[in-house]
Amino acid sequence: MKLGVLEAKNRLSELLDRAVAGEEVVITRRGEPEVVLTPLRKTVSREEAEAEMALWDDLRARYRGPIGTTEETKADINFGRRF
Repeated sequence: MKLGVLEAKNRLSELLDRAVAGEEVVITRRGEPEVVLTPLRKTVSREEAEAEMALWDDLRARYRGPIGTTEETKADINFGRRF
């Protein structure tokens, strides 16, 4: 759906609902596309959510060990600065 700025201003609530429902909403200025409304929240399947949680659990398990010495921490920081 494409519409101009003035019409979009008058129908903003409706346009937000449509974008959240998955419809592409393009707002134009002087006939040229300027903005596309897209929802921030992404709907994910249960399998995707479980896979993401497993990844976070793995990361938490990896970083529960001892932090290390001050010198090791400084070396890690300096290593990261090279990238």
